[in-house]
Amino acid sequence: MAATVFAYLLREVKDEQTALDLTAETFATAWAKRDDFRGASDGEAKSWVWSIAYSCIGQFHRTKRVDAAACERVGWERPIATEDDLLELEMLEIVVATQQHLAAALGGLPSDQQQVLRMRFCEEPLPFEEIAARLGVTSITARKRASRGLVALRQDPHSHEIRALRQT
Repeated sequence: MAATVFAYLLREVKDEQTALDLTAETFATAWAKRDDFRGASDGEAKSWVWSIAYSCIGQFHRTKRVDAAACERVGWERPIATEDDLLELEMLEIVVATQQHLAAALGGLPSDQQQVLRMRFCEEPLPFEEIAARLGVTSITARKRASRGLVALRQDPHSHEIRALRQT
């Protein structure tokens, strides 16, 4: 989640170090106020952290500076980003975006195609013979389902985005 928060903040402020400072402030604030969180699910926790990020960026736009009070309260030093840190965060953002696009595209496939593709490519890669045995179908049927699923994924409107992300 930190990578996506950082990516959002970077798009907002257009400065890597400021975005990193705001990301640190967001999570330091969340840590400092963790006892105030009343949600029960991961989704609610993510929404809560995002609301803190929006608040931090709003304050930054008003004051044109990063308020490091939360970092200071919890004893965190503000990070200094190296080129390697920024490259790693960018790569993580690409991986997260690719996973989200792929999950959405797979979700649009018929369940029999989803099953085969998940077993073949997403989980521990299995040979078609093993996939067929687990699904109670022939190896040829498993291969056909995989082929049809891959064709459908190529036709998905986001497939060019997945390939573009993979090539960066």
